[in-house]
Amino acid sequence: MALEATGIPLEAGRRALALANQLYHQIPQVSQADSLRRERNRLQDEMESLGSQLQQQRATNRQLAEELAAARQLPKEHQQKAYRLRKQLRAMLQVLEHPQAKERTKLARVEQLIRAALDTSALEFDTLYDDEHPPAEPQ
Repeated sequence: MALEATGIPLEAGRRALALANQLYHQIPQVSQADSLRRERNRLQDEMESLGSQLQQQRATNRQLAEELAAARQLPKEHQQKAYRLRKQLRAMLQVLEHPQAKERTKLARVEQLIRAALDTSALEFDTLYDDEHPPAEPQ
């Protein structure tokens, strides 16, 4: 339409437009922009891939840290159990060696201590009597 108004044949105008388009894409700035765009897209894809790998690695590290903390806690738990057992045994020995307690009282108190030791919800053995306050007679 505009070509015909200027007197240029339509087919010649289309060829000229195609040639101009081809030359435009061969211009260094345009081809450089395309290559930079492709490079940017490649880098974005690589960054996304690295980001997901980093998230997976962080999750793995967190899980390993939790497992390590649990593994480090195991010896402490065993030490605490051994400490409580020694404490319970000392309490029983103290009851048995008490000079003012009667045998029946000693046996009753040792029985209480053993039952408390076997009960997982037992109170601590800090409530032992001393020489000034001997145990009461069992009823």
